[in-house]
Amino acid sequence: MAAPATGAMTGGVGFRKWAGVAGGGTSQDLRTTPKASVTVAGVARSRETWSMDHATSPGPLRRIANLWALVDLPGALGRLQAGGRSARMDIGPYPVAYTGRPATVRALLDGRLEGMAERGRFYEDISRVIGRSSLVTCEGEKHRRLRRAVAPAFRREQVAAYGDLMVERASAMAAKWADGDRVALDKEMAALTLDIAARSLFGVDIAGELSEFSTILETGARIFYRLVLPRGLSDALWRNPYSPANQRLAAAQKRVDSFVSQLIAERRAQPHQPDGGPAPNLLDFLLAARDEDGAPLSDEEVRDQVVTFLFAGHETTAQALTWAFVLLSTHPEAERRLAEESRSLLGRSERDGRAESLAGKDLADLPWARAVTSETLRLYPPAWFLSREAATDTEVDGCPVAAGTLFLTSPLAVQRDPMYWERPLEFDPSRWLTQEVGAGPTEAYFPFGHGRRNCIGSSFALTEVPLVLATVLGQWMIDVAGAGTLKMRPTVTLRPRGHVYARVTRRDPPGP
Repeated sequence: MAAPATGAMTGGVGFRKWAGVAGGGTSQDLRTTPKASVTVAGVARSRETWSMDHATSPGPLRRIANLWALVDLPGALGRLQAGGRSARMDIGPYPVAYTGRPATVRALLDGRLEGMAERGRFYEDISRVIGRSSLVTCEGEKHRRLRRAVAPAFRREQVAAYGDLMVERASAMAAKWADGDRVALDKEMAALTLDIAARSLFGVDIAGELSEFSTILETGARIFYRLVLPRGLSDALWRNPYSPANQRLAAAQKRVDSFVSQLIAERRAQPHQPDGGPAPNLLDFLLAARDEDGAPLSDEEVRDQVVTFLFAGHETTAQALTWAFVLLSTHPEAERRLAEESRSLLGRSERDGRAESLAGKDLADLPWARAVTSETLRLYPPAWFLSREAATDTEVDGCPVAAGTLFLTSPLAVQRDPMYWERPLEFDPSRWLTQEVGAGPTEAYFPFGHGRRNCIGSSFALTEVPLVLATVLGQWMIDVAGAGTLKMRPTVTLRPRGHVYARVTRRDPPGP
């Protein structure tokens, strides 16, 4: 972690590298004036004159030079962000374009940019893992039908009902720790969030399947580079039966599919009873869904939603929690404030005769934990890039975009842009309490995407992360080893590079 910046607010630390605690040496410092020089593919341009100079397709040599972007894609997108508008960044033979202008980003994600497909090649590759009928990968009327089917599970009152279970499972995890233990924090968060997703959304204990889910996620992280290769080469790599990565992925998928199929069959045999039983969960809603003609979802559609929400319901949230603990470990004042906020509620619980633990309804009384969550998602959005694909030749912000172009935007880059954020590289949760964030909340903040394809589980994550943080930090101090030097591992999600280890120390019980 960089040294505190001069004049930084309490709890805020300036990041020397654009990529913060996880930057890596190739990412450039973007705390610059509008006239500052930035470089992409070896060509320097000022922020005010960038975009039009890069509106044409790069020449052959620059296309080859741009292959270096694959080594540090967050850094490359950050430097494109400094241009302020849309730009070409063709990589080898693969046409790529980028926009970081908030108005254009919103039009892209809303489906209002002419010539852009609703999904694209990136999602075709993702469908190889989570299924072609997944809410993430399908489009058009099928997407709208599936979104209607899952929406009841994420209504405000339904998500609020999950809160007690989130606190209970976080407490159960921490209860296994002993004072002074060294824990693999990233693994703990992955196991916890999978447990919460499985129990709350599907009513099952999935601890025995964690290794298969971890194998699929880790293998997917290792072959992330395929997503930015030319389509023919990528397809050949996916089809290669001798690839160890493909073999590991197929074996783990087979086991997960078997588990999910059995779960669906058992629930079909014993459907949810509206009277006298537990509240319905996502699987119950999926099985009860009917389209306009009264037809149920197919087995494939139900299966793909279960797999999608088990993955999406835990991987992104696990990364958000891990980054939050990393940031709090390097900002002791922010951690102390969160712990005190939680412990004040624990003390109140004891005085009211409640159990010595938080409850889901305490979320409203955790403004600092919620602010820490928002600031973590600003600096380290797990879904750090989003993409569409040009279906026809078109033009965006004066930038010609040919059919087949991969069109990227990046919450990671936009949410750290000094054009839209005061002190963009400082970790300062208080900005979310004072609303002194400039264009941030409404224009340049989209960790869950935007528009009709935004993450339907955003309210679930925004409930889970602060409740878990408050539950754990109310009872434990978390000291992350090497927190100031951890680097990012940008895959499909934004992960820390390597495992994240922490020393846990039990706090004294809250006073009366």
